[in-house]
Amino acid sequence: MAEFLGEEELLSLAQKSAERVTEHSIDCDQRYDLVSGAAGAILALIRLYRTAPREWLLSRANDCGSMLLKRSQVTGDGRRCWSTMPGTPLIGMSHGATGIAYALLRLYEFSGTKSFGQAAMESVAYERALFDEKAGDWPDLRFRGESRSDAFTTTWCHGAPGIGLARIATLDLLNDPSIRLEIEHAVRATAQFGVRGVDHVCCGNFGRIEFLSTAGIRVARPEWCEMARKFASRVLDARFEGGGYRLFQNLPRGISAPGFFQGMAGIGYSLLRLANSKSNPCVLTWD
Repeated sequence: MAEFLGEEELLSLAQKSAERVTEHSIDCDQRYDLVSGAAGAILALIRLYRTAPREWLLSRANDCGSMLLKRSQVTGDGRRCWSTMPGTPLIGMSHGATGIAYALLRLYEFSGTKSFGQAAMESVAYERALFDEKAGDWPDLRFRGESRSDAFTTTWCHGAPGIGLARIATLDLLNDPSIRLEIEHAVRATAQFGVRGVDHVCCGNFGRIEFLSTAGIRVARPEWCEMARKFASRVLDARFEGGGYRLFQNLPRGISAPGFFQGMAGIGYSLLRLANSKSNPCVLTWD
């Protein structure tokens, strides 16, 4: 916001918020993930460092990364994961290995510490081993053991769109045939899932739209951008016909919420990005 509005006061507030990431708070972290743990702190600290390069910001991000490495689990074949929910090493962007690996890759980019990059690759290997070839998708491990249809949520937070978006966002660091293939898998899974359920960016249609549009722009696939626009048109048609966006799974359309990830702000920003992605960075990857 400080960059958008040119207000130094907002930058000062961001720095004060970053000061709350202390050695004690890092040590007390038991979630580790992008939404409520050290991985999210890493991305926020790096984003602030890009705008206001203070060495303490990068140092604090390094502390977060070191803690993540110490508290990770490594399988016998060298795959790395974290128990972000009790007893469950999830995959996915918001609470799983995807988001943590993405944060560690960004930290490796800025710090040059090879162990962060290596840990990220081991986490990608963990996700890769869980890919379901028959379904063409990554399972949501929160629902392991339930019906097959429930096992694949295909959302930014826990499914293919978030995994694909993380791969797209790190093509500057990881650009090999296996990564490109995973992006293709994520697009196909997202296209097959289509427009359904809630509309917000976290668990809904605009998270899928954001992934398709970003992927299409990044790898020059205009048909993916067109798919994103068609999905958005369908959501907007349903909004006008039904009396509002659907933000809650078990409530009627038109009940509003102001937040970004699960509310109107995220939907509005996604529409702005569809209109002009160059002027509006991708918030879902902390750009």
